Amino acid sequence: MPVGQLVALRNKKNGVTVLTPDRSDPRNYLEFQAAGDPGGGDVQYVSEESAASPACVKAILHDVLELETDTMSPAVAQAFQQQMRVAKQQREQAEAQVALTIERTENTDIVGQDCVGPGDRPGKSCGASVPVREAALKDAAPLCPRHSALTAEYVPTVDYNGDKQTTRWIRSRMTEREREQV
Repeated sequence: MPVGQLVALRNKKNGVTVLTPDRSDPRNYLEFQAAGDPGGGDVQYVSEESAASPACVKAILHDVLELETDTMSPAVAQAFQQQMRVAKQQREQAEAQVALTIERTENTDIVGQDCVGPGDRPGKSCGASVPVREAALKDAAPLCPRHSALTAEYVPTVDYNGDKQTTRWIRSRMTEREREQV
């Protein structure tokens, strides 16, 4: 029986990989040591037929194993590279189709904010927890039911801490002097 061309398969993962090229004979398997194994156990020479088995092709497609094409005959290497290109195109098309079917929902998470209304002591805010939709954090001042009537008196100010942007709510009031002028 003539011996076919041998090709090198290399394990790219940091763990042991075991493949069974022939599902009908599970006692016949390929074992690859972790990538960069000092004893060279991460590389196995297999026949071109074994390298073309579904288990090996799947491992190559999922980037578990790498086929060193310089060890293959030119005709088989060219056919194998063509198969890999087609498989990659099919995978990219499938991913694009899946991306089109994904429904993007709006952010409806609810977060707790401290009430910015006046507190019992002068200069302190109320601090009661107010549930606010995360998407609406910058739309209105977080005010508890006790202070909700003061909504029109609060204006947002934007603070920058490096590249992080935060919104603070400040109560704008007219002083006695301003009221006399109106």
